[in-house]
Amino acid sequence: MDTKQQTKPKRIKKFLIITILSLTGLCLLTVGVLFVTNLFLPQELDSPETLSAETLAHADEALHLMDNFGEAVWPGFGNHLPLIIWNDSTAFLFNAQGQLPGWEIIPDATANGLPVYTQDHTANYQAFTEQLSNDQYAGSMATKNAMNVGFIQMFKENLPPVIAQIFPYRLMLFSTDFYITSLVHESFHAFQAESIAERFNDAEKTYRFTDDYERKFDAMGDAWQQEMDLLLQALSADNDAEQTSLIRDFLAAREERRKDADLNQNLILHEKRYEWLEGSAKYVELQIWQAASEDQTYQPVREIGEDEDFHAYQRFQKRWKDELNNMQNAAKNGGDTLFYYSGMLQMRLLDQRMPGWKTRMGEENVWIEDLLQESLN
Repeated sequence: MDTKQQTKPKRIKKFLIITILSLTGLCLLTVGVLFVTNLFLPQELDSPETLSAETLAHADEALHLMDNFGEAVWPGFGNHLPLIIWNDSTAFLFNAQGQLPGWEIIPDATANGLPVYTQDHTANYQAFTEQLSNDQYAGSMATKNAMNVGFIQMFKENLPPVIAQIFPYRLMLFSTDFYITSLVHESFHAFQAESIAERFNDAEKTYRFTDDYERKFDAMGDAWQQEMDLLLQALSADNDAEQTSLIRDFLAAREERRKDADLNQNLILHEKRYEWLEGSAKYVELQIWQAASEDQTYQPVREIGEDEDFHAYQRFQKRWKDELNNMQNAAKNGGDTLFYYSGMLQMRLLDQRMPGWKTRMGEENVWIEDLLQESLN
């Protein structure tokens, strides 16, 4: 037998051993890196009652962003409304025009040129809008630190102990750009409550029907995804004729789905209200990020530059791609985020087809899909 043929099996065996050992070493190295990286994840603050420089910078930049782009994104929307940012023990009030009962001023702290106030977190604050004692509405959201800590804790509680130690949490934490535009999202709800009060109060009724709607949803999942696909195709259509045809298909598919699912008027209204309420806030959130990313002259507030997770809104295209991926699976994933996306996509289509559509968002019995239907004419 040829000597080369005799030694070949030994070489293969040696190659396999080296490969296995290399892969094992790589796996151990990866596990080690993840374990060490997780040691430096966001932790609960030692003094949550103290306003951190990070939270102050986030609030100031959110107000600055709305001041620069709010009016262009939505008529009348700007940085004139208060903002509440909170953690588990303390709430901070920004942009209030005066001191309110129960709020204490924080010395030497200002945002948007106005004092910052604090109080114990005794209210049941949520990521939405809150009505203050002077009847003015404020955007409301947890601090970025509290959000990320809560996110990590939620995963740790639902993962096996060994996996929980090496899970790549850092890849899934909220960036500062995402967080600030989320503050804009919640501030827009305050704007809705203030400027379109009657319509806002009506839209809030949608939550009464959430459980009834979810019981119907499983049977509608595939049809809902078809609607989302048609909206996405319409948004990227090459010409007006193609876009018009796709919008007609969307509206027809929506009507057929509702009929097949035997949705009553309350559940149909649930969809319309949710798209009006959350679709518009999602629209503003993304539009203001895009506007900041495209304006080469925009300068964020100086203090935000110290935040390593802030990228000056220059990663908008990546964010949009991530959102597209989410939209392509929105119906499969279920939940109320479906309405965020379906409403936002219809509004982006209206931008192309019906300039001035935003002035009609307060009209009685006129919903986003009605405006889209009008745009076909």
